Amino acid sequence: MRVVSGLFLFITLHSFCSDIGSDTAVTRFNTQQILSDGDRIAGFAGLNAGFSLANPNVTGIFDSFFGVSGDVSLNFGTLVLNQNLVLENESSISTAGNIVGAGHSFILSPSIGSLVAQGAISGCTISFLDSISTGLDVNALDWNASGEYIAVALQNGGNELQVYSWDGTTLTLITGINLGNDGFSISWHPTNDWIAVGRDGGGGHELRNYSFNGVSLTLLDSVNIGGGASDIHAVRWRPQGDFLAVGSDRNSRELNVFPVNGSGVFGTPVIVNIAPNQDVNALDWNDDGTLLGVGCDTGGNELRVYTFTTVPTLVLESSISIGQIVLGLSWNKVGSNTDIIAIGLDGGADRLRLYRHSTGVLTQLTTSLAIADSVNSVDWHSNGSCLAAALDNGASYDLGTFLFANDTLLLESSFELGTDVLTCRWSRENGNYLAIGDVANDLSIYRFDAHFIDTSQVEYSDLELVLNNDVALQDTSITFSGECVINGSDNTLSLNGTATLIVEGGASLLLQNITIDGVAEDRIRLLDAQSTLSLEDVTFILEQDFTFDQGSLDILGNFTITGTSAFNYTTSQQSIIRGGRVNDASGAMFYIGSLIIDHSLFYYAPVSNVSSLLWFESELSSLKLISSTLQANTLSLIAGSMAVEGYSFIRGDTMVTFGNGTESGNMCVQLLPAAHLDLLGTVEYANV
Repeated sequence: MRVVSGLFLFITLHSFCSDIGSDTAVTRFNTQQILSDGDRIAGFAGLNAGFSLANPNVTGIFDSFFGVSGDVSLNFGTLVLNQNLVLENESSISTAGNIVGAGHSFILSPSIGSLVAQGAISGCTISFLDSISTGLDVNALDWNASGEYIAVALQNGGNELQVYSWDGTTLTLITGINLGNDGFSISWHPTNDWIAVGRDGGGGHELRNYSFNGVSLTLLDSVNIGGGASDIHAVRWRPQGDFLAVGSDRNSRELNVFPVNGSGVFGTPVIVNIAPNQDVNALDWNDDGTLLGVGCDTGGNELRVYTFTTVPTLVLESSISIGQIVLGLSWNKVGSNTDIIAIGLDGGADRLRLYRHSTGVLTQLTTSLAIADSVNSVDWHSNGSCLAAALDNGASYDLGTFLFANDTLLLESSFELGTDVLTCRWSRENGNYLAIGDVANDLSIYRFDAHFIDTSQVEYSDLELVLNNDVALQDTSITFSGECVINGSDNTLSLNGTATLIVEGGASLLLQNITIDGVAEDRIRLLDAQSTLSLEDVTFILEQDFTFDQGSLDILGNFTITGTSAFNYTTSQQSIIRGGRVNDASGAMFYIGSLIIDHSLFYYAPVSNVSSLLWFESELSSLKLISSTLQANTLSLIAGSMAVEGYSFIRGDTMVTFGNGTESGNMCVQLLPAAHLDLLGTVEYANV
């Protein structure tokens, strides 16, 4: 529950959670299974063609005892494991996602050589951002060309025309003006800061054009279309901005197209009488402004298309009888979809419909959305494949976004707001946002997820990741939370480009039986002092100098640092080189840790300047130099052992000390055959 403008706004993703397969009988699926929010892959579901999360807002559950073959697309959503997820050979991962491991394992097949292949977010999902109370029902709205401002037409009761700013985070009221009656329709000019408004016909000019300077509104022109109390239900600027289409309920003058000069003044319109006196409720132009779509009240041919010329003339080009009131209309203006018109209806079995227009013909496309509530407004996204719809409150949802594919609509996001949503419009410049208005007096903004979800970042929590092949990670950041493991099975994980392994604050990551290639600055990061990186038979291949500046190391087995660069130890936390038993949930584990520096530089320089942050747990804990350099400001080597191989160096910038003057603190030093050790700076031998 979210509190917005003093109202309780209930927002839920509309979906019906279901099981894929059964927990009692084996079911084999030979097509990829799509998981909606809350869906679960059941215990005896055999997935032979993989599975996909429907969109980034989805959380799905994997509970199958069987391995998975085929393509797995997490689509940057979240997968919860109730069982180990085992990818069989010939499986692939097409898009990454978050995984809640709950102590289970994600086991990659030998065929997978890329851990998370990148893919752009597709689909039409949206997420709520902000809402503000307008004080009056929001009947219509529109964005300016840059997406910085939203104009709203409101129910009678104050300033029925208002303008809000939008900075990507917050809606702010800028100005408003009293129209003297209900504002029913609004359209922001495609290039100028002009706002055309249609209002209730009582008591003044119904059609008005205002200019907006970022602070205030100025009336440029107004027109009384006549007939006493004629309401203007629809206004829409031509894409070129030179004409304004106007729809009203005036008998004999329901459709008008006004020329508008460079000063924003209306000229003499071309007029169409839509017999038998059918109100015009919705209007939209095609992409080049040569065709005008018109949605009317019942009475026959409720959807019409007119050919328009700048003489100006309007000629009925095609029409179709629907038998329902057309409340909303939007003409797709993109690419191969420019012949598709979406409409919203007040009744009937299918209240969100698509029609294909070809010269002289309108053909309904098959949809199966089962929408039982009035669809008040529809709007195509600038990408041409996403449609937003505003609905009356009812049994299903009040706001929906749909993906247009293969000549049909698929529901992507849905929200039950508990109120009638009267209008919706995507922002124009890039379609980053969707604005909606409702009868609860709210103006609300949603983001278009495809433009906001960072496809380079995913999170694994309490998960064991098992490799069965050398795997490359590129331009992807994986954050590990809770207690996580990467078991390399003696394979290599290559960090390429901007690949990053991040250990969340207070979390631990255990690396086992793995070589990490491409270690460089910031490619492995611990986020706070309580983060731990545990290492058991691990090799770091340094591509560049690498700084370990947060958290601690827990060296359980061999930890080899190799390459011609430097490993800089600057953290203020103590790291342990194990040499004994560790109690854990599985019983007493025995570890013998060894820090091995192989043809590299290990530079000990903690910011705290504490000398004892490399703790050798017992005489079994060891340090080995292989043709390498150990350099330190102040370092005490106590209680373990050190072996030297090849030509190596120890440099004490301030002091390196072996032992602490007690027998239990002796550091045993062994020069292997043919080894040579140079001592530079200040080095003290304090063994007894």
